[in-house]
This record gives sequence, C-alpha cells and structure tokens, in this order.
Amino acid sequence: ADAADAADAADAADAADAADAADAADAADAADAADAADAADAADAADEAGSADAAPLVASSGSIDAGSPSPTLADAGSPPVRLRDPTVAAGDPSRIAGKDPNVQVLLAADRLRSHELGASLGQLLADLPEWAEFFAGTSIDPVRDFDHVLLTGPQFRDFRKVVAVIEYKTQESAIRQAMSVIAKRAGGRWMQGTPLPAVEFTLKRDRGERILALVPKKHLLVLLPKEAKDQLPKLDGMKPFAKSGAGVLVSMVTPSRAFRGLPVAIPESIKWLRASVTPLPKGEADLDIEALDVSPTDAASHSADLARSIQSVRKIDLGLFTIDLIDQPSFTSENDLIRAHVKVTKRQLSFILDEARTLFGHPPPTRKP
Repeated sequence: ADAADAADAADAADAADAADAADAADAADAADAADAADAADAADAADEAGSADAAPLVASSGSIDAGSPSPTLADAGSPPVRLRDPTVAAGDPSRIAGKDPNVQVLLAADRLRSHELGASLGQLLADLPEWAEFFAGTSIDPVRDFDHVLLTGPQFRDFRKVVAVIEYKTQESAIRQAMSVIAKRAGGRWMQGTPLPAVEFTLKRDRGERILALVPKKHLLVLLPKEAKDQLPKLDGMKPFAKSGAGVLVSMVTPSRAFRGLPVAIPESIKWLRASVTPLPKGEADLDIEALDVSPTDAASHSADLARSIQSVRKIDLGLFTIDLIDQPSFTSENDLIRAHVKVTKRQLSFILDEARTLFGHPPPTRKP
C-alpha cells in the first residue's frame, strides 16, 4: 500500500526529467498558495514524487495525460513493457485523472471480491486512515460495495490534489447516505445548482477543500479538489471502467523518493516502477514488478541489488522459527528493464493481512495450529 506511485506517459525519461525539474521557483509558488504549514507539507510531498505540481489539477476531457510513461514501450530500443499503467487499465474514467499522475493506483474490487481473502482485504482497506477520513461512520466496504477505485495524483503524502474515481455496486441510497455523513462530519454541505449531486467539505487534517460528486447513471463516485469544480459537467459523459485481469495495479515515477526510509531501498536511477497483484485460485496471488532503469548496465546491477534487498527483509524471525512473508522473487533484467515475479501463497497472504491490521489497533487473530 505504501508503495503506491505512478505515471502513464509517452516517454518515461521525460516524465522523470519533468519531475526533477521542480526548482526553488516552484517551491515559492507553493508557499504563496498556502500558509506556512501547508508549504511544509507540500515540500515533503514533492520530495516523495518529485512533482512541481505546476500543471492543471485534472486532465481535460479527452486523452490521458501525454506526459506519462507509455503502456507498451519504455525508452527506444527497450523491450515491451508487460504491466499496464493503472490509468490505461482503467479505461475511460482515467480522463478525469490528475494532470500530473506521478502516483496511480487501481483497485479492481470485482476481481478481489472473488478471492478467498477478499473480505479480509476489505477490512484492511477500511482501517487505512485515508479511508477512515472519508468513509468512517458509513456502512460502505471498499471491496464489497465497489467494483473499481482509481486514485491518481502528483503524490500521496499530500492528498489534497489526489483525484479518485470510484465505480460502486451498492444501492444509490447507500452512497447518498454516506455522502451526507461525510459532509456532516467535515462541516460540509450539499451543493446547489450543480449538474450532478455533490457535496463540498474540508478535512481538518490537511485543510483541503474537496468535492464528492455522484454520477447515478454511471454508478460512479468522483472525488475532486474544489478547484476542479469545472470538471463536474464532464463526469456524466464518462464510460464504464474497463475490466482488469489484475486485482491491484500500482505505478509511480521516481520510486526512490517514495521508498526513502523504508527497509527496501530503490536506486535513484530507476525512472518508474509498476506492480500488479493478480488473484489466483486457492487463495494465492501473483506479484509482478517492472521498473525502468537508465541503462542496461544499471538494470543488471540493480536487479541483483534488489534481489538481495528483498532477501534481507522477507523473513520474520520469531525466535524458535522464522516465517517467510513471501518466497524470494525471481529478478531479471532485459536491456534497461528490471522484472520480478513471485507467487504468494494463501498462508503468506493471510499472515500479511492479519499483521497489517494489527498496525491499526486490531488484536492479532487466533490462528489454527
């Protein structure tokens, strides 16, 4: 979940260069646009994704942002990229994605629901602070009640410019009730004179002003920064989400910044990273990773470095015995692309989900011997 980050662009190198081009002038603009506390938050957030946030908040109606990595090619001469960006996999709803989608996450809940551990994943997602800020106190479950969730933005540390497009499968009345709860808790209100039912509210944590709009005919719920109010008339024209084979897709530009301070270090030369989790029968899942490095030599060297890094953290020592969180992934490199694959067993997935929930104050589950 913390490794989420992204872009879908014709040229990944250009996307990374654009991210690194955020200079002091951009920082000054951010400081002018917010108070001192907001400026400090923005500085930390920009450090995560390397974005200057200089482009419009959301993409205009039409094609996906042309500044993100290509879904099929890396740099000229590179082998084809196998993993699609979340915005490409989502299809038409990505038209309303953030203009600088350095971080992208697609949850295909319709795929996750059928997995043996789908309900446990729904409980974990509901425990996330970001989810609780919006849907705490409602009856909405992210896996049970949604089919797709697409999150895009310059970075996720500062959530104020993140755009969310959600396809729901529950009753419209349940969604409207949840919107009322959100607005009331955040001191918001139902908006008047808008083309679609919408509430506006401000979260206390980041003081971000937001709009949550309902598109009943399309079964969509869209979260926008308030500055993107002009996008509301375009929402009714969106087509449904495309079907995805993967349950989770993540993409990020300059991933070294998002992983800074974590046990697994990502080399700074890696321009972008994509990951997918595909549900399998018998409670298993496939985990695949692709990353674009600056050269074949760097890719070969960093592929070995990443394999050693994962090897050092994938086991938990409990004294009398150790537990493998996952098996050792197979890392390979082809030209400037790094690839990794591992199959995660049902037992490993169950342990990971249960332990993750304990981080949010839930007691450890009672396990069968």
